[in-house]
Amino acid sequence: MSAKELLRAVREAENKYRISKELAERSRYKLAYRGQEISGADKSPVSRDNTYENNLVNMLDLDERAKKDKTAFLRLRTEVIDIINSLDDLKEREILISRYIYYEDWNRIAEKMNYSPRRIFYIHGSALKNFSKVCSKVQ
Repeated sequence: MSAKELLRAVREAENKYRISKELAERSRYKLAYRGQEISGADKSPVSRDNTYENNLVNMLDLDERAKKDKTAFLRLRTEVIDIINSLDDLKEREILISRYIYYEDWNRIAEKMNYSPRRIFYIHGSALKNFSKVCSKVQ
């Protein structure tokens, strides 16, 4: 995996975790809401229990998926942060962390660091080259 792909993978892993977390939360809500709905309905106990049981199993599966996605995301994020922190230049580290870990836009990074956006792009280019070198040593 190239350095740029590794940096993109962090965002993709976080998005995957957020989606699975949202699905698990919706399933939990649905289970609680439908549980109240079913308890007041005139349905047979067999279909009510079966539906509730299926929804419960689905919710537990989605919770497990969300936990796995969170673990994968945090593991990858930690790996990338460790690689970034191994760079010598503090400015390069700050730009990469701001951009790829905190997802700040270029203008915000420039403002925060008191540089022009053009200067940030220049430092970013250098940071990516150095990040790539460290990545190739690690992998």
